[in-house]
Amino acid sequence: MTSTASNIHNLVSLWKAVTALRSTYFEQESWGYCYVSGSHWPNKLWTGADLNESMLQEMVAVIQNSKDPLTFSYFDDLSNKNLDSTLQDYFMPASIQFGMSLDLTQSYEENTELEFRQVANEQDAAIWSKNFQQAFGYEISPEIVFNNRIKISFINIYTGQQAVGNMMLYTTGEVLGIHGLGVVPEGRGKGVAQAAMHHALNQGYHQGAKLVTLQASEMAKSMYEKLGFSTQFIMRNYKIKQ
Repeated sequence: MTSTASNIHNLVSLWKAVTALRSTYFEQESWGYCYVSGSHWPNKLWTGADLNESMLQEMVAVIQNSKDPLTFSYFDDLSNKNLDSTLQDYFMPASIQFGMSLDLTQSYEENTELEFRQVANEQDAAIWSKNFQQAFGYEISPEIVFNNRIKISFINIYTGQQAVGNMMLYTTGEVLGIHGLGVVPEGRGKGVAQAAMHHALNQGYHQGAKLVTLQASEMAKSMYEKLGFSTQFIMRNYKIKQ
């Protein structure tokens, strides 16, 4: 499996882990969608396939008929030069993320002033959810965090007794996916995100992961590049036109 395929597989498997037991995960031959009712996450419809009018109309119908808003994510390997013109009648751009990966061959020096605590109970889940919302501006509910804490490693980041950030770690085979790494506003600019990355990379290294994947915002991309990550694709997120 290529690094691009491994990255997408890890991400979609994460979404599936959260939604499959709710019977709200659906896959077609070349695209899929999932949602948690009453939530903003994961609530995605995705594909990386070549688009045609029939496929677009099917996907648009799913989004329009969904009681919960779905974001359309297109995994762009940069080979489709006419992507925006293909989608412009149905969708408007919302955001982009960079699909990045790193071959994991070493351990990293850790910041001993920070503590990384895995969510173990409902109080931990509430703290994780609150800090995620402060970092990203939307909610992953405490219920989702608590109910999926065994399958997914939800981690609160502490300095002293103050929770300043959070992340998710999800493993598929020899691939460690780092997701939802965020720092609350008052904790930014202090090296928390980089320290969290070192911790996650070490955890993956000691557990035998060979590849680390993530989807970076444009703002965070340079930090990951300094750690050795490279970009393989762009995840283009769209909202449906009303």
